Amino acid sequence: MAQYGARIASLKAEQLRLAQLQTDLAAQRRAQIGKLAEQLGVLEHEDELLAGVFMELEAAIASNSPRLAQWRDAAAGFVPGTPNRGAARRLRKTRTALVRLEMRKARMTSLQRTAETRRTFKLGSLIVKAGLAEEEPAVLLGMLMAGARVLNASNAVESRRRWKELGAPVLELDPTR
Repeated sequence: MAQYGARIASLKAEQLRLAQLQTDLAAQRRAQIGKLAEQLGVLEHEDELLAGVFMELEAAIASNSPRLAQWRDAAAGFVPGTPNRGAARRLRKTRTALVRLEMRKARMTSLQRTAETRRTFKLGSLIVKAGLAEEEPAVLLGMLMAGARVLNASNAVESRRRWKELGAPVLELDPTR
């Protein structure tokens, strides 16, 4: 059971790392788009005009407009090695990295749920193996809380040893543990 706890902790740490990486990549992408807009000389225009252009782009993407191909062709005219060409390449790489990151993050979340479900199922099966499946949940919780108090007491080593001696043979008989 400890391996599931470690796996969950590992997955949570990876999820936090991926979230930070996603934030960093999004900031990098914003900076790259800003540099591209600066290089193209469009920063001097009014915000309303720029917002209209972005709204038109969004609509074209949503409808898969033929204008997208025209715009791509126009962008392909950037000369290799110029700052504009490099900015477009960096933007593409960043976008790809963001998509991959989202996929990894979704997979980590799925693995985390699977590990937690497996751990919960195994803990529930211990209740069944102990013959307590028909007991009231409040009684079970009270027993577990009393056991936790004993394990936090000064004679915890002896109690843990005695309980392990009682439980180990039952677990060894069950190949599904």
